[in-house]
Amino acid sequence: MKRIGIVGGLGPQATANFYTRLALEGSALLGVRPAMIMSSVQIQMAEEMGYLENTDSRIPPCYEVVIGDAIDDLCRIGVSAVVMPCFSLTDVLNRMAMARELQPISAFDRAGRSLSDLPGPRIGVLGTSHVQDMLRSLLSGTLTVVKPCAGFQRRILDMICTILTGGNPVDLASSFEEVCEALQHQVDGYLIACSELSLIPRPSGFEFVDLLDELLRETMYFWGSPD
Repeated sequence: MKRIGIVGGLGPQATANFYTRLALEGSALLGVRPAMIMSSVQIQMAEEMGYLENTDSRIPPCYEVVIGDAIDDLCRIGVSAVVMPCFSLTDVLNRMAMARELQPISAFDRAGRSLSDLPGPRIGVLGTSHVQDMLRSLLSGTLTVVKPCAGFQRRILDMICTILTGGNPVDLASSFEEVCEALQHQVDGYLIACSELSLIPRPSGFEFVDLLDELLRETMYFWGSPD
C-alpha cells in the first residue's frame, strides 16, 4: 500500500483529529489500516499567533524552513505523498513536495466540486484571511467568496486561537453559530476553511462544506487509486 506522510503539529488538536479520522475511516474503506507516517513541525506559539493575526499574505520564512525539514524527514522514510491539515500553507506544501518529487494531496479541487452543489454561488468562508484570499483567487469566475465583517472575523480568529492554546471546541459552539447567523442573508452556504474550526459542533439549519472532510476524502482516494 502507498505510504503517506502527514505534516502536522501546527494545531495539536486538529492534527490529532485528522490522524484519528484518517486511520479509522481509511481502515473502514480499505479493509486494512492505512500506512501513515507523521512528522510534527515546531513553531513558537508567538510566531504562530503573529501569522494568524497578520493580514499580509506572505508566508514567514520560519514556516518554509520547518515544513521543508518535515518533508525531508518523510522522504527519508520513503513516503510517496504528503498531506498537511493546515490550509493556509497549502501552497508551501505543494511547492516543496513537488520539488522533492512527492505527490502533494490538497483539498481545494474536491472542495470546489462540493461547493458547486450548494444552493447558490455565494460562499461564506470561515477561516483565516490567508485562506479567504487564496480561495477568492482559486474560485474566481465560478463562486463568490464572502468574508465576515471585521468584528466577526475577529471572533473567528479568537476561536482558532482558543483551540490552538488548548481550549475546548465544544465551548465555542454558540459563538460559531452566531457568526453563521450574521452571514446567513449574504451567502448560500459556508466553507469551513480551518481545521481548528472543524472541531466545533456545527449548528443545524446551515449548509456546510468542510475542507477537512474534503482533505480526508482526497487522501483516501489517493490510497485507493492505482500506483
